[in-house]
Amino acid sequence: MTSRIKDCVWLPLTGFLLLMIALESESYRILMVPTPSKSHVYCLKAVAEELVARGHHVHFVYRDDFSQKEFQSANSERFKLVLYHGKIPDFMPPNATYDDLVDALVRMSIDKASVHALMNIAKELLEVECRQLLLNSEASIKPLENETFDFAVVDGNFLTRCFYLLPFRLHIPWVTYTDTLEPRFVPVPWLTSFVPSPLTSFTEKMDFLQRIQNTFAEILMWTGVLATKLPADIDEAYRKYGHFGSLEDLARQSQLFMSSRDIVLEYARPTMPNIINIGGLTTRPARNLSKDLETFINGSSHGAILATFGSMTNTLPRSMMEKFITAFGRLEGYRVIWKFDNRDNLTIPANVRLENWVPQQDILGHPKTRLFITHCGNNGQYEAVYHGVGPNISTFVHSTES
Repeated sequence: MTSRIKDCVWLPLTGFLLLMIALESESYRILMVPTPSKSHVYCLKAVAEELVARGHHVHFVYRDDFSQKEFQSANSERFKLVLYHGKIPDFMPPNATYDDLVDALVRMSIDKASVHALMNIAKELLEVECRQLLLNSEASIKPLENETFDFAVVDGNFLTRCFYLLPFRLHIPWVTYTDTLEPRFVPVPWLTSFVPSPLTSFTEKMDFLQRIQNTFAEILMWTGVLATKLPADIDEAYRKYGHFGSLEDLARQSQLFMSSRDIVLEYARPTMPNIINIGGLTTRPARNLSKDLETFINGSSHGAILATFGSMTNTLPRSMMEKFITAFGRLEGYRVIWKFDNRDNLTIPANVRLENWVPQQDILGHPKTRLFITHCGNNGQYEAVYHGVGPNISTFVHSTES
């Protein structure tokens, strides 16, 4: 009798444990479609690396003219780059690079080009990107039809909704990663009376006029006035893969919305079970600095200052650079590390060190770092909070930062 009881207990328990082991070892195949911007790529790369570390397989869609050295450490058996041909818009000079394009846009922003003009250029850029990925890279996209993907992660916002067409073509479900969550797609009741639009710089405390302006800004997004329109040739080509009403309808079909924000830096607002805040994806513990950089920082009597205006900005107009240099030179006892390309060969003070690239988190995590001068980018804000660096001085180099 006792042995029968033991059998009745152990057989189901053994089966349960075997089932849990099987579920734990289950591996998913995931397609990731990021916006072709360095900061967006860094965030989704962090997601991809964690998925690979947990045993999943990731295909990462990526422009072929972007640097691939950041992915050299990726597990080649579980991680694969899907390269598509990147194209520079025709309004740029011949032989211009993507960095040249970004520099041109940054200078337009600094020169106070109208938001309307900048948005039109951004829409043109993303339309070119959509056509390159969805129509002109068949050699890279066609093989994906033979992969058995479980789902896709799409970097979706009002300028990149066309990216949803890739998982739609492959007949796989998708989730959305986004900087600008649109409440009507979730849906979630973000009233314009207290939730500021990403197109404004308002706080949650708005007066009557600001609420009207905020409502108008949201209407611009809701009605698709600012969103990229699906070109007719792409629409025709992708109708053969099934029926869809509009790009907005595809956005609504997202199984999950991952917002690159976190309540630690956001205003209070309603949420829903299908929204996950994942702000701070790029944060990590600081690593040891190079010997010369460590020596430079430790040579300061009051501390170090890091100045960087984002992954896309290495140059500024000469007049602006001269003002920064003058201000930095007056900071006695401090040493400044500035991510900056001195193309104009300006005279640099002894307490300032220029770098074309900086290990941002390693400097922010250094005990002598006292101040972070930033363009107020999303990743940099969370990295500064993570490493406890404050205060921060935010310089709005890009008009799209809010």
